[in-house]
Amino acid sequence: MVSIQTGSRAFFGDIPDFKPHDTDMVYICERGEMRGFLHKRFMKNAAGDGCDFFIIRDTKENLMQWELKHAQPMSLGHYLLPDFCRYFDITMADLETLRPLRDRLDTMHQYVGLIYDAYIENGSMTLTDEQRMAAYEEYKRERKNIKQ
Repeated sequence: MVSIQTGSRAFFGDIPDFKPHDTDMVYICERGEMRGFLHKRFMKNAAGDGCDFFIIRDTKENLMQWELKHAQPMSLGHYLLPDFCRYFDITMADLETLRPLRDRLDTMHQYVGLIYDAYIENGSMTLTDEQRMAAYEEYKRERKNIKQ
């Protein structure tokens, strides 16, 4: 099973004033390794302070088609992780097909949308310092009323 950190820690973990409130992980599983789901499963982690996303290894086409039909829009964040994209051979052209997830993001995950927009603008899965800080400022603004 492959594990990849996701969520805000993946993007902002090294920013000095970042105060994480949870740990989110993506686990890529082989078919048959996990029972009870065909494509993706989401659950609170054992510590209760984050989310675990279990994804069955499949073609990127099948995975992305399933995501567009069934996934929560915040799942777009997985596709902004270079390790995840390398694992599934996801390209910038593939990212552009996920725009419907970007368009449905809730208020708490607009920072993900800013990162997505920056990747599209840059034509690569990279952020300038300014783009990353703009996403971080949005993240903090979205969470003003959350106790951390």
